[in-house]
Amino acid sequence: MDLNFTNPKLPVIWHGGDYNPDQWLDYPEILKEDIRLMKKAKCNVMSIGIFAWSALEPEDGVYKFDWLDRIFDEFEKNDLYIDLATPSGARPPWLTSKYPEVLRVDAERRRHLFGGRHNHCFTSPEYRKKIRVINEALAKRYAGRKALILWHISNELRGEGCHCPLCQQAFREFLKARYGSLEALNKAWWTSFWSHVYTAWEQIESPSPIGENRLHGLKIDWNRFVTAQTVDFIKNEIAPLRKFTPDVPITTNFMGNQPIELNLQKLADSLDIVSWDSYPPWHSAKGDFEIAQHTAMLHDLTRSFKRGKPFLMMESTPSITNFQTKQMRPGMQKLASILAVASGSDSVIYFQWRKSRGSAEKFHGAVVGHEGHENTRTFKDVAETGAVLEMLKPVTGSLVDSKTAIIADWENWWGINECQALNREHKDYWEFVLHHHKPFFKMGIATDLIQQEADFSHYKLIIAPMLYMLKPGVTERLETFVSKGGTLVLSFWSGLVDENDLCFLSGAPGPLRKLAGIWAEELDSLYNEDSNSMTFSNKNSLGLVGTHGIKNYCEVIHSEGAEVLASYDSDYYKGMPALTVNKFGTGQVYYLAVNGDEDFLFKFHSALSEKLGLFAATSIRLPEGVIAKKRIGANGEEFLFIMNFTPVSQSIIIDKMYQNIENGESENGPKTIPPYGVLCLASHP
Repeated sequence: MDLNFTNPKLPVIWHGGDYNPDQWLDYPEILKEDIRLMKKAKCNVMSIGIFAWSALEPEDGVYKFDWLDRIFDEFEKNDLYIDLATPSGARPPWLTSKYPEVLRVDAERRRHLFGGRHNHCFTSPEYRKKIRVINEALAKRYAGRKALILWHISNELRGEGCHCPLCQQAFREFLKARYGSLEALNKAWWTSFWSHVYTAWEQIESPSPIGENRLHGLKIDWNRFVTAQTVDFIKNEIAPLRKFTPDVPITTNFMGNQPIELNLQKLADSLDIVSWDSYPPWHSAKGDFEIAQHTAMLHDLTRSFKRGKPFLMMESTPSITNFQTKQMRPGMQKLASILAVASGSDSVIYFQWRKSRGSAEKFHGAVVGHEGHENTRTFKDVAETGAVLEMLKPVTGSLVDSKTAIIADWENWWGINECQALNREHKDYWEFVLHHHKPFFKMGIATDLIQQEADFSHYKLIIAPMLYMLKPGVTERLETFVSKGGTLVLSFWSGLVDENDLCFLSGAPGPLRKLAGIWAEELDSLYNEDSNSMTFSNKNSLGLVGTHGIKNYCEVIHSEGAEVLASYDSDYYKGMPALTVNKFGTGQVYYLAVNGDEDFLFKFHSALSEKLGLFAATSIRLPEGVIAKKRIGANGEEFLFIMNFTPVSQSIIIDKMYQNIENGESENGPKTIPPYGVLCLASHP
């Protein structure tokens, strides 16, 4: 297994923050003090220039790089490195005054005024030209500098899209390339409904609350267009960077699984490294274990964008955010950071290094507050984390090896989100993905989150909750996966529509019917006060027993060769199948017709994991609220992270000899993990 370093110039876990020296040009003493504090906190990388366009180009064509030159000089003297951003995430006022076409037009066809962030048109030739020019100037100037270790494209790309005339024409060209003719488009969008048949390309407009907003094909294709236009915008940004700094990797920071309109997998394909901004609401009413699982799922998603390679946690808070004000309790900052590393991140980077003195984020958490010194709980927490990350150098570049995957597909999400069906309070696609992810998180079994286009061959188990939309070729690839010994789990509301959101006419689950060995006749969407239950059949092939609760959804299915593992206990479908398994080639397909409760899903996935030989990160018995994750080094070394997401101490018994990575001591036998504590262990083959 090969190591995958973000940049071999710095083969350690990166530790740092979003640094904005352009905000402090009138305070020359601050740079010197910041460098002292960075070294004290054991930081090594800072993200610089993310919103610095006004400082870099105060007037059209007038560049001022002297302040950035000084940053590079001082960083290189002190063995610090720079993640250098392109400034496209927010423009200076002079640019929109001189080139008003760069301002975005919203879905109600209003051109926005200057202000905010990302208020720009991705199609605008003038905006693309201005970005390409300043990116080229930056790349030329800093090519070859020791401190330059990563390029950071824009910031937190949004998916609202621009609806200006330039974008309307680009959208039509996109549709012409996709469909070839209006006849094909009308069939794909089923425009005969409500008599909305298009007879000229110019009649097509982007979706709007004051216009066409019910054609699902139109809305899904608009999201595809916005994604494609964003990818093209990214490529425009990247071109001059590749030309002058071909050895410097490129990233941009995602926001977990948001926004819905952007297929992040398509964006990830254009990048060398994937990163994301993680802001969990720790200590909220939901509970820290639940928050940890949701956060871990988003870490897994980010890692999966590059098929298991390490990712970067580009932003996290060292204390609070300005939109959730509860402070992290002692230990949580370090624990949250290690959760990212254990999930495959090779960085812990904060927003922000030093608190802004004014504007929207002046009260957002920072390593250095307005008091400007290190004598704070936050700074001490960050310094402690920095010391741990320094000891975790051997973990850098190691991988998370997953044999389990959950299909979490953006275009499928678009289709479910648009469909006028299901219980509107319970149709969040990601909630169902989360429910299936949780058992594996609790068991410590590594799990990838993949798109329908992903390579299935690496996995033993693939779970596809609510695979509503089936893209071309996916059924055949799933059949190949199962026929060669793979195990597939399907659920209710699967195989209903094609990539254009047109319903299959062969009976649900459509093309998956032969694979699943069942016919789904109808879906009963329950009210919140309703419930049902299912009971396992005697001597079923999974060896499961008992009765389990059902909420929200009960699909009425008929076996067409599949073995019935569990049946409904009540209502008009009493005695009918609720869970089945179908043999296909040398593999098996499970069909879960219900929204089972948490206890059922844990038992079901535990039984599957045992049957398939899916091994947990550790054989150590862990108490409730404590989880384990593992990374594997190039020579088979195992790096084990045991994390306590409870506010009380927890006891475990370490069942074999490990080395404590933090202090180098041997660990075996009884061990107490403090509240919000973490244990970092290593073993060698």
